[in-house]
Amino acid sequence: MNFFNLRCHAAAEPHIHQFADLCRDAYDSSEPRHLGWGDWHMPFEDKMPREEYEEIKVRISAARCARLSYETHDTKEIDYDADIALAEKLLNLNHVSPFEHQAVAVIYPEPNQGNFRGEWAQARHLIQNDSL
Repeated sequence: MNFFNLRCHAAAEPHIHQFADLCRDAYDSSEPRHLGWGDWHMPFEDKMPREEYEEIKVRISAARCARLSYETHDTKEIDYDADIALAEKLLNLNHVSPFEHQAVAVIYPEPNQGNFRGEWAQARHLIQNDSL
């Protein structure tokens, strides 16, 4: 909400203001999906095989999140092996920020992990604690 308060404002730089308005509109029109304990919030999961192990899906999702900073996904063939290789490279470099977007609903969460609030455990924290 802080982002929207600052950037959806007449005093904001015009380009970021326009972008922020679009983000707020998308946020306001979204319908959250209820997840039960043990279910994962995972970007790009809709483009993964359902039968894949969660640990592998987390790596694929993190690699795709990492790639958003330098390429798009709509013009590229899906290559799970390349996604997993990138995720392993990120882990070996201890560059775990792309793993903060995946989180599992838990019964007893740690207090507020990163950008998640409530009953969540971020993959980033599970990896850093050798729990994933």
